Amino acid sequence: MRHRKSIAGSSLLVWVVGITVASALGPTDRKAEQANWDNLKQLNPRQEINVVLNDVKSYRERIQTASNDTIVVRMATGEQTFKCEDVLRVVSKGEPHRVRNAAIAAGIGVGTGQALAMRHQQRETQTIRRALVRWAERF
Repeated sequence: MRHRKSIAGSSLLVWVVGITVASALGPTDRKAEQANWDNLKQLNPRQEINVVLNDVKSYRERIQTASNDTIVVRMATGEQTFKCEDVLRVVSKGEPHRVRNAAIAAGIGVGTGQALAMRHQQRETQTIRRALVRWAERF
């Protein structure tokens, strides 16, 4: 019985890992990969962005302005303008999710602790029952 559970657990793990890898390596939506310059125009001035150029140079700076064909960022040395055709991608950092992630981690911790405590209590109860049965068999 124990051997079947370990095989089932192992096959489930292999299945989950396989799905994860397949989705990461699978085909992507080409429309999503195209630069959407309208989204850049909606960013707040001075919002931090990561600009990756076609020559794979990366700049993490704050955006000043964006037009249909250029992005202007504020660098320590001054303003820098990047042409649309030179940019591979632009990534903006979204809202931080620290509170949400902490709540999820706390929930996982509480659930795991509860499951372990219940299992320990179950084993302890079985041990007490066995001891009582042995004691009763003496008489």
